[in-house]
Amino acid sequence: MSASEALCLCLPEVLENILESLEWDKKSLLNACLVNCTWFEEGTSILWREAPASALLKLPSNRRQIYASKMAKLAVKDITWPVRKKITPKDKKAILALRFPRLKDLEFGLDSLGSNSFHASADRLTRHLLQYRIKRLQITDTVFQKELLNSIFLTCPRLAELVLHSVEIEGLNPLILLKFLQKYTSLTSIMFGQGSIEHSVNHTVLAHLMERSTLKTLLITRLYGEKSITQAMASTSGLRFENIDKLKLQIRSIAVPLLLPALGNVKSLTLRVFSTACPVLNHLSTLRQLEELDVQYASRTEIPVEEVKTLRNLVNLRTLNIWPPWGKYIVESNDLTDEDFEETISCLGELTLLTFQILSDNLGAESFKSLAKHCKKLEGSSTAFGGSYNMFDGNQTVVPMFPRLRYWEMGHLTGEGTVSAKELAFTLRNLAPSLDDFALTASSKFSKVVTQFINNPPDPEWPDATLRDGYITSGNLDSVLSGVYALKLGTPASESAQTDSPQTESPDSDSPSSDTAFPGHEPGQTIPVADSPISQQFPSPYASETSDFEISEDSDDADH
Repeated sequence: MSASEALCLCLPEVLENILESLEWDKKSLLNACLVNCTWFEEGTSILWREAPASALLKLPSNRRQIYASKMAKLAVKDITWPVRKKITPKDKKAILALRFPRLKDLEFGLDSLGSNSFHASADRLTRHLLQYRIKRLQITDTVFQKELLNSIFLTCPRLAELVLHSVEIEGLNPLILLKFLQKYTSLTSIMFGQGSIEHSVNHTVLAHLMERSTLKTLLITRLYGEKSITQAMASTSGLRFENIDKLKLQIRSIAVPLLLPALGNVKSLTLRVFSTACPVLNHLSTLRQLEELDVQYASRTEIPVEEVKTLRNLVNLRTLNIWPPWGKYIVESNDLTDEDFEETISCLGELTLLTFQILSDNLGAESFKSLAKHCKKLEGSSTAFGGSYNMFDGNQTVVPMFPRLRYWEMGHLTGEGTVSAKELAFTLRNLAPSLDDFALTASSKFSKVVTQFINNPPDPEWPDATLRDGYITSGNLDSVLSGVYALKLGTPASESAQTDSPQTESPDSDSPSSDTAFPGHEPGQTIPVADSPISQQFPSPYASETSDFEISEDSDDADH
């Protein structure tokens, strides 16, 4: 390497662009930090930019400030899964001793509900971390005084995204919340979850949010009924949700047509619908500008065929989710046939993600052929209906049905006579060559074996003799499953690096892993249908958002 080339690699501007390409390859980035002092400074700035607080606290106290100065995102919160781990008083004291001059994203959550002795220290810690550079603030599972809202406004003038979930703010009422929002004009993304904050978002506050022209994203978990929506609409004039892109609400079905005039500009809409008094899809099908639609039925629902078919009007959809949350309810359309499904899906050629958890005994293999024919951009599919081995004509050299499909979940697979699980898995792989993950929600042993063969194919030396010429029998099924799991879990762990690294220091690191294609879903794991819309299997702007979206009765509604 010439002297000029070596000099170029020491220029911070050039080096930063090079090392940015290693952001998701932590091991390579860690090795790059060991080249020299210049590479160390630039590399650790990227490596520690979004490191977890637990990694910082595991360092010797005399080295913590070095890396705290490089952190742009900090999450100080109790961990409840997979191992429960609370922020201790010692941890809080250590954080109070540090400065975070580059901090732009702060997540704060301490499980202190009902702990009067603790919430004063939590309040002090939060005030210490608040600073004018912060653009995103998320507070969860914490008790605070209402004065904290004023502290946030005065300390964080650049704040653009505010998330308050399961937060008890003592003394808060709708009027105080309304005044806070009216003066905080920089906010473009607002998410209010459970707790006192949720109960304060009444029809008056909702009306203000409708008229807020700078708002881009809004999520509220309060349940709105006919009375609240009518009052909010009556309190506003002109354009409502003028520039909003993403809207997520809980609403009673009878209130959906009342809200419809405010949804003309919404691109991404999520509604959790309670009761079945109104044909929701009929009304939503008039919103032709929608690019993402997620309808969650929180009660047992029978959807008429003609109502399902109105979805064909939403020709710009890229994401469509129709599903029941929590696994408690059933959404069905008993008369829906393969022909009706094709008529609906034939107009939705832009779809990339589909969750269609509408049960019908008349849907099957032909519906998959319709998907392959009309939705060639599909990357993720989750359907309640299944297919049959015969739909593939037993041909392992077929042209791919789904060339872009990465995640594929279906209800079941059936076959005639004795079917080779390995051959079926190989055929499915050919139909979807880009497949990262496959799931059958059927609980049969055969389904489990097919799923494991697809997600964790055995090595070329797999002892076919133990499968009796490759066919699954009840006698050897358990040994096959144990062999597959042994292959899956037998990968040795990589050696740890020799310098301070948030990834090696903490198993809690939330950086993406190349081994997991979908957040929160391990390869080979069968996910319960009702708990996992396909849109949650891909990274999204809501990746850091809490998944809780529970029922909260609207206290000023008369239509409970």
